[in-house]
Amino acid sequence: MNTTIRITRPVGPVMPHSRLLRAVGAVQVSLRALVGRASRKVPDAVGPMTRALEAAAAREYAVQFLRSDPRFAADLCAAADRHERGENA
Repeated sequence: MNTTIRITRPVGPVMPHSRLLRAVGAVQVSLRALVGRASRKVPDAVGPMTRALEAAAAREYAVQFLRSDPRFAADLCAAADRHERGENA
């Protein structure tokens, strides 16, 4: 009788638990900073933010993720484009 045992390795990178928790923490900090920035009162001398200014701020934020998560950065830029054009979807 001949028995063969095949050991397979997971495909793709496996993120250790501690790295996953740090990544989630970093996302939470980034979102808090973004929400804090968005909820700040704009001085009257500057006036309210226009769609173009909001889109520019979103693109500026997306640049931070170009190296670590380019797909997320691309999604942010696409959302900024849609927002600037006034599209809902």
